[in-house]
Amino acid sequence: MDLSQQIIIGHAGSDVAVTETQSGLKIAKVGVATGWTTNNGTKETEWHNVTAFGKQAESLEKLIRKGTRLYVSGRRSTNKYIKDDVEKTYSEIIVEKFLILDGYKEKTEDNPFNHDNSNTPF
Repeated sequence: MDLSQQIIIGHAGSDVAVTETQSGLKIAKVGVATGWTTNNGTKETEWHNVTAFGKQAESLEKLIRKGTRLYVSGRRSTNKYIKDDVEKTYSEIIVEKFLILDGYKEKTEDNPFNHDNSNTPF
């Protein structure tokens, strides 16, 4: 048996971008930043492309806003494309499970972002 599993805990770098296929399947994409401190005290950040489909895409769209702290687990997918006659590689995590780690606030007119971003670096 083989296993391809990635787990990250980080912050959404933006609101979720959602598209829809011709058949009506929703696709949600968001960048998630993870950070750490190196041995010499330098802070490092790595960005992860996160993609969800169908019901999970709908949930991400409703619940995740810029700065939301979340846990994501899923499989890694690597794709190639050509831009300006140069082959590029794009990796993403295809969501199998996600959890909001800093609480959820109902979206209202007074709070359209449904999240308190006061303590996040984004």
